[in-house]
Amino acid sequence: MAVMNFYGTRVESSWEPGSPLRYAASDGTVVADGKVIAFEPPSRLEITFHARWDPELEAEGPVREVWSVTDAEGATLLTVELWDLDPAGKTLDDFAHGLPFIVSGLKTLVETGKPLAAA
Repeated sequence: MAVMNFYGTRVESSWEPGSPLRYAASDGTVVADGKVIAFEPPSRLEITFHARWDPELEAEGPVREVWSVTDAEGATLLTVELWDLDPAGKTLDDFAHGLPFIVSGLKTLVETGKPLAAA
């Protein structure tokens, strides 16, 4: 079981296709969960993600996320795709505000070896 931190949560998964994915707060409350659909390090991760921290988000159900890393003429291109969500729903708005922070944190970690400081 591999563990990492994400938005102050503990992320647990074996990262094998079909395995569960769980995001737990420090008190053990599950704030999101899902499953690993595909994992092809270092270029692709596909998961389902079901937000549990907000009843409205939870009611909208899980989304599918595809994270891919490709070479773009010597630069690294990160693409994040979201599937199975309602374009008028709260999940899209929530993700649109959260993903830039996540990507910024990932960029900082890759460039400096240190995580982005919490605000």
